[in-house]
Amino acid sequence: MSSEYLNQNRSLDELDALIEQDRVAAEKLAASVFAHEISTALNNISEINQVAGARILANSQVASAKMMMDAEVSAAHLLSKAEIAVMEMQARTKEGTSQPEPHASMVSEIRRSADEAISQGAKQSVEDIQREAQESIAQLNKSATTAIQEIKAIADDVRTKITKSAKKAKSKLNNGKKQPRTPENIANDAEEAAEKILAEAAHTTEKIHTARDRAIADLNAIVGEASKTLAQAAAASETRIIAARDKAQMRISEVAEKLFPH
Repeated sequence: MSSEYLNQNRSLDELDALIEQDRVAAEKLAASVFAHEISTALNNISEINQVAGARILANSQVASAKMMMDAEVSAAHLLSKAEIAVMEMQARTKEGTSQPEPHASMVSEIRRSADEAISQGAKQSVEDIQREAQESIAQLNKSATTAIQEIKAIADDVRTKITKSAKKAKSKLNNGKKQPRTPENIANDAEEAAEKILAEAAHTTEKIHTARDRAIADLNAIVGEASKTLAQAAAASETRIIAARDKAQMRISEVAEKLFPH
């Protein structure tokens, strides 16, 4: 800036000292600005990462619990179908004590119909569980993708701002070299300051890239674990349904054989 100090007659050494003071101030200011930008960006990335990670884990736990509950409901429904079929067969048996053959056919039909209904019910329940697991996993991936996009946007924004600021500082320092009567050592000092600012900018953007990559890796790991939890819950739910199906069909078969042994 134009000041009374500069308008006075000063020696080249004093002018050199003033520019040297400005150069140091420029370096310190650049480092301070970059540090503030990176601190803000890292805090934002950390917050997004923590919130998204917690949401993903919570959603996977809720979805897993729901699948297990649905499996228990389905299992109870299958077993109740078996008990209803057993009661119907027993009722037909009491009706047919004098003429067992027609009622034996009815019992056989009740058994066949109940077996088919239980088999189809179990199949549908398993398919529902599988679909629910796939949808839940897709939702987890969607949540992670959104968070990753936000993290990348923050990293790209701060990188652009810092790079632009560093180039602007370098340009101003380089312009200082072109001023009349600027000694060579002053020009070199300006170039050195510019290079230090660029180096600081590069170091800062490298830190944000590292933080970005770490955050993305953490989210991907969380999604992987959450998806594994969902897959395990789905497998356990399917096992529960199949076990209930087999138990229900076995119950019907045992009662039918006792009522009308072959």
